[in-house]
Amino acid sequence: MDVKGGGKTLRNPYSKKKSKRSKTFFVVLFVLSALALLLLSCFVTLLHHAYHLPHNADSVVDTSISSSIILDSSNDGSGNNASATTATKTKAKATATIKAKAKANDEGSPPVIAYAISLTSCSATPTLVDGAAMLGHSIHLNSVRNTNTATGKPPSGYDYKLYALFHTSIIEEDSNSKASGNVDDNECASILQKLGYEVVVVDIPVPLDEIQNDFLRERLPQNGCCGEKEFIKLWAYTLDDHPFVVHLDLDTIILRPMDEIFDFGLHGKPITTSTKFVFDTPIDGSDNNKGIENEEAKKDVIMWDKEEQSSGHNWSTINAFFTRDYNMRPAGKRPVGVQGGFLILRPSKQIFESFQSIIREGNFESQKGWGGKGYQFYGAMTFQGIIPYFYDIIQPNTSIELNRCLYNTMADNPRDKRTVNNVVSGKCRDGRNDCEDCRERDIQDVRTAHFTLCQKPWQCLPHKSDVLQQRLCRKLFGEWYKVRADLELSWEGKSLYQEEKKKNDGEKVVVGDGEYDSGHFRGFCTSTGQKGYIPMKLPDHL
Repeated sequence: MDVKGGGKTLRNPYSKKKSKRSKTFFVVLFVLSALALLLLSCFVTLLHHAYHLPHNADSVVDTSISSSIILDSSNDGSGNNASATTATKTKAKATATIKAKAKANDEGSPPVIAYAISLTSCSATPTLVDGAAMLGHSIHLNSVRNTNTATGKPPSGYDYKLYALFHTSIIEEDSNSKASGNVDDNECASILQKLGYEVVVVDIPVPLDEIQNDFLRERLPQNGCCGEKEFIKLWAYTLDDHPFVVHLDLDTIILRPMDEIFDFGLHGKPITTSTKFVFDTPIDGSDNNKGIENEEAKKDVIMWDKEEQSSGHNWSTINAFFTRDYNMRPAGKRPVGVQGGFLILRPSKQIFESFQSIIREGNFESQKGWGGKGYQFYGAMTFQGIIPYFYDIIQPNTSIELNRCLYNTMADNPRDKRTVNNVVSGKCRDGRNDCEDCRERDIQDVRTAHFTLCQKPWQCLPHKSDVLQQRLCRKLFGEWYKVRADLELSWEGKSLYQEEKKKNDGEKVVVGDGEYDSGHFRGFCTSTGQKGYIPMKLPDHL
């Protein structure tokens, strides 16, 4: 080894003795380091395969994000910055992209569908606690995780993950969470987390002061049920770690799997009508159906056939499925808003940003609605109006209107005149000459139900009159209470299916202590009316 100094080249006196040893030492060190890296790589790979199990709510963990996430619209790519809120300050490191890591993986885990609810205000009432618990459990019963069936096979090929979109005001107005700056200290958030929901704190996608149209900006806060806050539902489009997101209201329930929609949207499989049902018809785990894998089945599930919806419908690019609320318009009047309690969407940040641009521009005219296209009805300024405007006008031929007798059924009158003595009259609200009366549908056909006209299940209404207006409502209430009975039994490691199987005489299992119509309400009502309802008490082990 040579060292230069003083203009001369000096020979290191130790170089002759150590040069060979040094070379040998470095060669050995290099080889050992390479082997160590190789072994470490193998070890990491083995761990990955060992723990890469089918996803569920407990196994989806990202240590870079807390169990409660805050999404902020302050940086939406437009150059506009929303004012900071208390919630966003306390979670400065929260990312705007939810990394639930819940998609199907290469090892063949079932695809994970996101189910989201939105809350603009909150209190620990049956609407929140019982509604969220029941909705979540009904989703579970109709998923790949439910093996409490006749054959032990699940009724669905899809897994699920639950989300709760919280408007930031819920956190800021609660004394506990406001004082600590921690979402987890919020009472409502804590309840939903116990029930398996991931709480996502959001603000409105576009601050009011950024809306350019004075007419929309000034009237939006008083529009519909919740004003501008209802726009937080649009954050469901950002849950793009999932192939589909189902956004539902708290007063809805899943009665049977929706695989026909997911299979169609993901794989292009024909939409069919299956005979599988969670309770009334024991699930046999087979792939039996009614033999209708053709256009007739599609017509049953889809509100309008292909030609009626659009002559240029591109079935390979469907990004949304919804039902429309014909009760909000005079018979035959177009356009019609969506029913805001049900939307199946293909998540897309690009679509979310399109909604932000539409809201910011605020092209909503008096008496003419969005884009001056006639979207003017109850709640038209918010979710019920902007969704149909987007899929009818901005991105036509990318959505499907589902049959409201099967999806999001409300047991409503399809005609514009009252039903008297089981006789229907009047014009069809949807504009057709003849229209199906959803109140006459077999409940085994119903996929999801929305408790609006039937009123809320926690009001303990018997619906005992043998009239068209009440028959389906009673059956829907019965299904809701079946799910509650199964949920409370599940906390004890039991199931309603197994308990009723033990009864040879077909006697219904009553779980609660209430004696009012106990077979129907499963012991959870002491009298008619909400005062007679026995609220849930969540067990400590949740």
